[in-house]
Amino acid sequence: MPSVLSLIGAVTVTTISMRLILFLQPYLKPSKLDRYLTEKDSWALVTGATDGLGLAFVQELAHRGFNVVIHGRDPDKLNGIKTQLEKQYPGRRFQILVLDASTTTPQQITSLSLPPISVLINNVGGGPPGRLWLRFHDRTVQEVADMVTMNATFTAMLTHRVLGDLQKTQPPRLVINVGSVVSSLHAAWMEPYCGTKAFIESFSEALHVEMVAEGHDNNVEIMCLKAASISTKSSQLPPSFTAPTPRVMAKAGLDRVGSGRVTTGPLLRHEVMFAVMGMLPKATLSKVINSMNSFKIGRG
Repeated sequence: MPSVLSLIGAVTVTTISMRLILFLQPYLKPSKLDRYLTEKDSWALVTGATDGLGLAFVQELAHRGFNVVIHGRDPDKLNGIKTQLEKQYPGRRFQILVLDASTTTPQQITSLSLPPISVLINNVGGGPPGRLWLRFHDRTVQEVADMVTMNATFTAMLTHRVLGDLQKTQPPRLVINVGSVVSSLHAAWMEPYCGTKAFIESFSEALHVEMVAEGHDNNVEIMCLKAASISTKSSQLPPSFTAPTPRVMAKAGLDRVGSGRVTTGPLLRHEVMFAVMGMLPKATLSKVINSMNSFKIGRG
């Protein structure tokens, strides 16, 4: 009997240790982003890049040596940001891409003229101002359609447009799709957003599998960053340990490049929080999330 108990104990300790190592692995490896800085004029493209996390990604990429195409729907705002970035990063080049992600057509995507893209960050997402958190029956049908287009269809179309070029080139290329923890938490009052973020995660995982099957995985890396709370104008959250600034989140996201995991959270602190929350019964977890988010209805 003692030997059986010892064996069970050893197996248990080994299993827990292995799970802990796998859990921590993405946060222990150094970033391999430099792998994609292969040319003198290496370009990245960031969608939804006029503020918040998108702008932070642009700044972090420029800081690390990339030229950047910044996407948004307001040309005046984009040009203003471009001017600021050129002053802040005099050694980098910036281009603007004006498209409304909620109404973009396949024809607009296929006709895009872009520089060779080494890194694509599909960050654009959200909902109409003040209506990200809203009862489903209070949304219009057009609003639901626009949210799906902005958060899912636009990302898929742009990835298709850029990835076609990626596979024809020899240097390695990177696609980062920004997902969200709500894809797993199933938050009330933001059903279109939750559903599209679940699509982003599944799309990323499936695309990675295809790259492996087609022999492109050595040259094309696919990632999905499951972002959590961030301190932004839209979230109205003050900077804190649980709601970091966009720049902190962007830096952490780029630090996860080459971690060996397709879907991962940028910050270890968030991963630990949601691992603990995942231990709760589903009904209890839903009540907790609803109590945290009910005041947000009509905001965001």
